[in-house]
Amino acid sequence: MKMRATRRRATKIRNRLALLGAVLAICAASAPSHALEPMIVGYYGSDATLATFIAKDEGFFEKHGIDATVKQMSGVSTQAPLALVAGSVQVTAASFPTAVLAAEQGLEVKILAGTTVSAPGFHISALVVRPELDIKTAKDVEGRNVGVPGINNFIHVLMVKWLRDNGADPAKVHFIEVGMPQMADLLRSGQIDAATPVEPVTTRLLSGGAGKLVSYYTDGLPAGISPYVLMIGGSYAATHPETVAAFRAALDDGLAWYQAHPAEADAIIVKYLRLSPEVVKASPKAPYDNKITPQQVAFWLDEMTKQKLLAQRFDPASLIAR
Repeated sequence: MKMRATRRRATKIRNRLALLGAVLAICAASAPSHALEPMIVGYYGSDATLATFIAKDEGFFEKHGIDATVKQMSGVSTQAPLALVAGSVQVTAASFPTAVLAAEQGLEVKILAGTTVSAPGFHISALVVRPELDIKTAKDVEGRNVGVPGINNFIHVLMVKWLRDNGADPAKVHFIEVGMPQMADLLRSGQIDAATPVEPVTTRLLSGGAGKLVSYYTDGLPAGISPYVLMIGGSYAATHPETVAAFRAALDDGLAWYQAHPAEADAIIVKYLRLSPEVVKASPKAPYDNKITPQQVAFWLDEMTKQKLLAQRFDPASLIAR
């Protein structure tokens, strides 16, 4: 009797082990053959990186083999190259001139993709001043404190260009680095006399009464210029060419989704930029283009050379990740 009971227990154990083995085999067969590539993607207070937000929320990063963590960066965008070099992010948004200066200074960074582009009828940035100030021209800005998201970023570079082109001396303007989300409070407190926001912050400042419009000073740009880009670490890009291609494919999917669902994108902007739905809905949307070209790089090289920001000229194509 004991032997039969022992055999029955042994048979039950074998059956359970066989069942467990079958379950494990099914799980192994259904598991993906390659693990997702983990990436941290940084952004600042602009909807220029909308395709990134969509790629995350709509699963396009995962579709292309990337496990993306998208996080808002603190500080100003001129610090973005340091985050890449330190490895705290693998990709981050940055001003185009920031990327140029970082490369010129020998940091291992590349431009991965474009974001928004200049086009007739769209205002990339605005000069907004405190309502009580009598500032109407570029000359009136001399002696004033002007908040920019970063010294030598695209807004600062283009503001200097506008001042120079309109008869003012940029050296007589006090530029102060301030984060885009803080511009309204700094205008109201009088700590800055003027701000240089992008959408949707421009609409927020004007509709909220924090400032009044003096000029859409970037409207003179040629069409197709990308002021804001996504950067990637140079060594990371060189050792992860498949990831570079996959990231760009995810952005293309994100942009295609936006073009098919423009109204639905507002909720995604609200989520990532923490703005009210009313402000986002009322804000003009930029033309988006993920592609980046040597001609776009050359525009910034030319302007930054005029402003004596570059010590040497280099091949525009060398700044683009391959």
